[in-house]
Amino acid sequence: MKTKFYFSLNTIIALVLFLSPTITIAQTDIAIQDFENAATDTWTFTADPPAYNEANGTDIWDIVPSVGSISGPSSGSMFWGIRDIKNDNHSGWHYLIFDPISVTGNTSMTLTFDYYTVGFDGPDYISYWVEFDNGSDWDTEVSLNKNTGAWTQVTINVPDGVSFVRLRLGAIQNGGSDYGGFDNVKLTGITAGTDPSLTIIAPNPGQIFAVPDVDVEFTVA
Repeated sequence: MKTKFYFSLNTIIALVLFLSPTITIAQTDIAIQDFENAATDTWTFTADPPAYNEANGTDIWDIVPSVGSISGPSSGSMFWGIRDIKNDNHSGWHYLIFDPISVTGNTSMTLTFDYYTVGFDGPDYISYWVEFDNGSDWDTEVSLNKNTGAWTQVTINVPDGVSFVRLRLGAIQNGGSDYGGFDNVKLTGITAGTDPSLTIIAPNPGQIFAVPDVDVEFTVA
């Protein structure tokens, strides 16, 4: 239901105290990379080194439907797979470097991604870096679990007031029986210049709610 209401702040306070509804402001997708080669994959990135799938599928740094005991992605049909990336042709850290996204004026932003590890050990590492500028330095490494055994989500709260968000995912791994993956990279938030969309959950469905002195679109559930 789309309705415009104009009410005073005092009216709102009274309604909230009386009815105690749950009010949430809907976030929208700002940038996504799900490794599906789809139009919705808007967060561009660079693989360093470039993607490869070599040695009859035993050396993998590439988009795949499965790798080793990781039978599928966390969403969609594909993910970024990792297997024995310290091999005859490659060594050292491998990175997925996501381009800076301009987020000026956006609020309540959250950066999430999924990862999966099996058997990372010893000198194997998997990490991420997040920066809130459009530079090229990566200052703070955050190490991830070396053996999740399942798709695991990482959530980073983005401070309001930043102008850019950029992300780097990385791994260094040796061994054909160790596997890893990244998937479902997403930046969400309330974008600048858009009217908020409110979902109001009330004790009595159909109850009319108001918002103070603003023109909003909301749904009563």
